[in-house]
Order: sequence, then C-alpha cells, then structure tokens
Amino acid sequence: MNAKLKRNVKVFVPGRISGFFKILYSKKDSKINLHGSLGAGPNLQIGGCTSIKILDDSRKNIRVFINGQLEENAVTSLNVVKLLLPSDFENSIEIYHKIDVPIGCGYGASGIGALGLAAALNTVLDLKLTYNQVGAIAHTAEVTAKTGLGTVGAQLLGGFTVTRRGGPPGKNLIDKIFFPDCYIIVSASFGPINTKNILSNENIFDKINLQGDRCLRKLLKNPSIPNFLKLSREFAEQAGFITPRVSEVLDKLDEINVCSSMCMLGETVFTIIDKNLTTRVVSVLENFFERKNIILTSINNTGLLVY
Repeated sequence: MNAKLKRNVKVFVPGRISGFFKILYSKKDSKINLHGSLGAGPNLQIGGCTSIKILDDSRKNIRVFINGQLEENAVTSLNVVKLLLPSDFENSIEIYHKIDVPIGCGYGASGIGALGLAAALNTVLDLKLTYNQVGAIAHTAEVTAKTGLGTVGAQLLGGFTVTRRGGPPGKNLIDKIFFPDCYIIVSASFGPINTKNILSNENIFDKINLQGDRCLRKLLKNPSIPNFLKLSREFAEQAGFITPRVSEVLDKLDEINVCSSMCMLGETVFTIIDKNLTTRVVSVLENFFERKNIILTSINNTGLLVY
C-alpha cells in the first residue's frame, strides 16, 4: 500500500465523564470475556487530538507519543494498529496523541486515543470505514486492553449520553439527555485509578452491576441532570469507589448544597452546576486543588471530528 499518497489529518475526540456504569461480560471455562458497559455521563468540550505521520521506512516500526513523550507501552493504540493496518502496509508510523485532560483520572483519555487513532488511520490510509466501524475498532481495542468498556461509543456521538444497550458502535443503543445552556461541568483530580485493575477483578463485578443497573433504571425514569448527579453519588458510595480525599471534597460541596460525585474511574471530583454558582464551587475546590487544576468546561455536542 502506498500510504504516501494519502493526506495527514488531525482528529479531535471529546473527553467524557462517567457517573455510573454496569459491566457487560460473559464467563466461559472460568475465563471472563468483557463486552462493554451501560451507563451515563457528559462529553466535554476539552479532550484530545490525534495525528499520525507515515514514514518512508520499510522497518514497519510503530511509535506512539503521548503529549510529546515516547510511550513504550501504549497497549490500546497498538491494538488499534493491529486491527486496522492492512497486511500489505510496508511503512513505519509515528502516532501523536495530545491529551488535554488528566490521564487515567476518569476523563476518557484512553478512548480519546483509541478513537482518534482509528479515525486517523481510516482517513490517511483510505480504508473507507464508517463512523460506527471506526468506533467498533476503537471499542474492541479498549476492551481488549481493559482500559475502558463503553466510553468510545459515547465519545463518537457527543452530548450527554445514556448507554441503554452496550457493545461496540453499530450494535449498542445510546440515548441522550438534554443539557441546558445554563449548566457548566466542574471537576478536579487528585490522580489516577488503574482501570485495568478494576476490570480484572471479577469479585467486585456483582456489586458494581447491582448499583449500576439500579442507577440506570432510575435515570431513565427521570432523565435530568440533578437526578444523574444524585444517582452518580449513590453509585460511587454503594460500589465503594470513593476515597477519603474525594469524600472530604464531596462533603464540603454538600455544605453549600451542591451535589457532586466521583468520576468513573479516577480519584476525581465532578459536579454539574448552574453557571451562577461557579465562583462558590471553585472557591471550595481551591481548598483542595490548585486553581490551574480545576477544570471548567461546557458540554461537547459534536463527538468525533476529523480535520
């Protein structure tokens, strides 16, 4: 394949926050097979961009850079390459992910990279895949690497999404909740949580799924932002995810009557508020985080964008 004839592209994928989730899996011969997830949450105006460079180099090297640093163990990106690269491809590739959200902290960074790379390869190599086909590749890459379960399908579409039927794009069913213009999403992170460790521990699946299923049913009966926040908090507490540091911040926000919760999965506090409350909420968060690390963003309604 003569990839040199194809143009370079830049692909934007929004970050996403998940308030609660249910793990979809099957078990055969004591082996767990992950398929996806159900859940809900907003896509963010901030996210990340992916670009690729096709090199005139027959060594077929694949190098992945994340925010300018060479990443030797970029498993999800390498999974995308394995799934998409044609057998007659004879060049080396450099992949550049610029991620503008904290990585590993519940903002969908892995999905940003997987979906962005799948779309970039599709365009540059002229693979003629549809949005859902590109999304399905990214979904499979994430699930295989255990870096995510259902984020990609939501990021593909944008908006405040509710995944009602899981699986890859094309087979899933994603609904949306209307997001009033007066709302803003506020978040701040203490640091990452290892998603792979959670998704490798089948002993906690039943507890997660009991709460995730309950929250999804209750949200669909009352699909509103305040109800989503309330259910997200209940899920985080009942599933046992809230850390002492996050708990302290949530309690302080409760004191000013602002409902908040923890991003799935990251040691990250988030809330969705009327813009008029921004100053008060930021003032509380500044007791725990530097101002530069407090993220204020509106919702993204475009999803994946190829430039």
